[in-house]
Formats: sequence, structure tokens, C-alpha cells
Amino acid sequence: MPISAPESSSRSGSLRAKNLNLLPLVLEILQTQSVTRASERLHLSQSTTSEGLAKARALFGDELLIRVGRSMEKTPFAEWLEPRLAASLEDLRELFTEQTVDVESMRRHFVVATADYIVMLFAAPLIARLQEQAPGVSVQFVELSGSTPRTLERAEVDLMVLPDGVIDLGSFPSNSLFEERYVVIARKGHPSLPPTRRGRSGRPKLTRRQFERCLYAAYRPSRDSPGSAASDALRRAEIEPREVLSTAQFTLLPHLVEESDAIALVQERLALKFQRLAAIEILEPFFEVPRLDIRAYWSPLLDADLEHAWFRSQVEEIAAAV
Repeated sequence: MPISAPESSSRSGSLRAKNLNLLPLVLEILQTQSVTRASERLHLSQSTTSEGLAKARALFGDELLIRVGRSMEKTPFAEWLEPRLAASLEDLRELFTEQTVDVESMRRHFVVATADYIVMLFAAPLIARLQEQAPGVSVQFVELSGSTPRTLERAEVDLMVLPDGVIDLGSFPSNSLFEERYVVIARKGHPSLPPTRRGRSGRPKLTRRQFERCLYAAYRPSRDSPGSAASDALRRAEIEPREVLSTAQFTLLPHLVEESDAIALVQERLALKFQRLAAIEILEPFFEVPRLDIRAYWSPLLDADLEHAWFRSQVEEIAAAV
């Protein structure tokens, strides 16, 4: 026959009015069926435990323990209460237990919105790391677009990686991945770039005249886009380059430069990577181009997601090494 909770006005109403600190004591008393043994296990005085039992009886509207001969026996309601109370307290303990991620058995697909240049830097080391540590995890890189912030907010995109300040993402949590700077690239043996003075880096440094005489290949993500941080720096320096073409892919610029007399402003890491693959030369611009803070942004909905936090940590570690 099912046991129902006894009627008690003290059992109704808001939890705020209940002394929930009594619950661990009640469970110990029910499990030991002894005020003395419960006191010993909880390191409390018997008077404190007895007082707690009296308050619990008033809270639940039931005697909980009754004396039968020389021993204490649980009431039918206490028999019903004990397993439920034990399970509830265990659930509460789990709320305050540090959780861990089983990386090896994780099955998840992460989506990262970023520029092709970031993909070029991150993809290979990320694949190697996932293959070794989390073979059930896959990653999809997608292009940045005007709708990306909305998809990021809804957690349809896991990470958005781009320079700070390009888009107003102030409300999103983020981490700085690395600092980047721009350099000029030109094909080796470029006819308009004879040997010139060296910059602090030891690389040849362009003059304004040399820069303005050269054809220019620009990065522009869309037809109406003003360009990039490099374009902003050119405007501030009051330079109007002889733009001959533009592309929405950073990684195309080194190939276009190698096959033409155009020069381009690109990220230093991209230039260094392509310098090993293409016949290009790296030069220092004569004007100041602000350094870029490359950041990873994510949705507040994912801030406490342990698997997502693990993935973010992998991206940060890879970024520190590129």
C-alpha cells in the first residue's frame, strides 16, 4: 500500500521558510536509528542532535522515530522519506562537485567562424591534437559574415575568431589568442623595389614613393566592405594605393603577389608561412600599422559548458604556439 506524506501545515509554502540544514542530520538519524550514533558520526553533542530531531518532527509533521521496546524504529513515513532524502542530498552534493570531461569518449562537432588565414594557421595542429586526444571530436570552419554574431549568440557557432574591434562583440565572453602585425609582401626580383634601407626587423623597408608606385592587391571580404585593418592604416597615412585587384581570401594574396608585380599588406604569420612555399619577399611598411589582438569569442550560453571549455583551451594552446 503506498505511503503518503502526513498532512502538515509546516510542509507547505516556500522552501525559503524551511531549515534545510536539518536534512543531513535527519538522514543520519534515520540511517542509524539512534540519536547517540548519529551524534557520534556528525561530531555533534547528543543535545544538539536531539534538538534537531525535534525540529525535524515539526518540519515533517511526523515522529520519524518511535521507541519500540529498547530500540528506536522508523515510522512508515520515515521509511518512505529515507531513500528519497538520500537521493536528494546526493544530487545536491553533485552540484558542488568539480566535474571533469571524458575527452577520449567525447562525441561533438564544433563550428568555428573565422578567416581563411586563421584556418591555415590552426587546422593542421588542431587536427593532430584531436586525433590524439579526442578522436570523436570534429571541427568545421566557416566564413565570417554579417549574420555570424547572431548565430554566435544562439550558440549555433561555437567560436568566432577575429581581431578585436572589427565587430562590436562587447557582450560576448572572449579570450585573447595572440597578437598579430602587418607586413608587406612582394615577389622576389620585383622591378620597382630595388635594395633599400633595413627596418628594425632587419628586413628591407619600403619608402612611400616605392609603395605608391607599385600595384596593390587588397583584402576585401565583400564588394561594399571598406576592407581591413590594413585598409584603415592606409587611410590614416593618407595613402591611396594603386589597387589593381581585391580578394575575399587572405591566403590568395601571396599567390597573386608571386605571379604579378602587385604588392600586398598581409599578416606576418601568413607571410612567414608562404615565404617557405612561394618566391616572395617580406618587407616592412614605412607607415604605422596597429597591431591586432586576435580573440576568440563565444556565446554566454556556452560559458559553463565543460566540453566547450576544453575545446577553447585547445585553441588557446595552439594559438600560443603558432
